[in-house]
Amino acid sequence: MIIINITDKLPKNKTKTYGKRPLTNVNSIVVHHFGGNITIEEAAKLHISEPRNWPGIAYHFVIDKDGKVYQTNELATLSYHCRGNNTKSVGVALRGNYQEKLPAPEMLKSLEELLHDLQIKLPKAKIYPHRKFVKTACPGDAMALWLEKYNSK
Repeated sequence: MIIINITDKLPKNKTKTYGKRPLTNVNSIVVHHFGGNITIEEAAKLHISEPRNWPGIAYHFVIDKDGKVYQTNELATLSYHCRGNNTKSVGVALRGNYQEKLPAPEMLKSLEELLHDLQIKLPKAKIYPHRKFVKTACPGDAMALWLEKYNSK
């Protein structure tokens, strides 16, 4: 799997920066979905503008509709993707809305490969849907069910 690092190409807040944390603190990988059909750049712009006003895009990785994997933050970046769990988690987002249907097979294949790679780099990390930590539909019912099955392998 090829990961395309675009961390320095995305829009960033002009006055704020994310902090760093030791990777030894990371014990979870949180899976998200965009909830709509916006681009990675559009998501970054939403995250840095009002009302959020965050330093940058919240996720560490985004999987595009064609299955390409983009790194959007360094692993050590303490981003704001999962309130109350940011210091110890990595955020992986899928472009699109997976409330009722699963992502395309190429997206799921990339997600499996990325999760596997992350668990090698972060051996304490367990995989969770965003809704495990915050009252939200994210990453959608279909995706949450898929993650349940993935975790039971």
